[in-house]
Amino acid sequence: MEIQFQIFKEKNLLIQKYKGNFSIPKYKAQVIKIINNPDWKNIDKVLVDLRNINLKNVLQHIEELVEIKENIINKKYVTVHLVDEPSTTVFSHLYKEELKEESYNINYCSTIEKAIELLKSNTSKRELEEMISNLNSSF
Repeated sequence: MEIQFQIFKEKNLLIQKYKGNFSIPKYKAQVIKIINNPDWKNIDKVLVDLRNINLKNVLQHIEELVEIKENIINKKYVTVHLVDEPSTTVFSHLYKEELKEESYNINYCSTIEKAIELLKSNTSKRELEEMISNLNSSF
């Protein structure tokens, strides 16, 4: 699995893009790296691009992902999963449903325009597409 990401401090936004076969250990290590970044404390919006990830076999481990969210991340912010296939839509829906804390604001959508709306961002479609395409860190 390849993970690309970048924190956009001026927008209080983290963008993550996943590619390949999903790996929970790699995801967990990346989460720890990000939350240890001093800029993490100001992040209140997260866009997760799931359009190029294979989530096969992840549904049986959804509880582990929920545990990472609730016990390691343990921060409230707006999250939008950008999806393009039934499998990523199902994953995003079940993940949202499994979270015990109803105040976690997790949404999913299939268009950049809807992602901008859900994030309540003043970013243009073109700008967000460029940001997603040019993430400066990888894991």
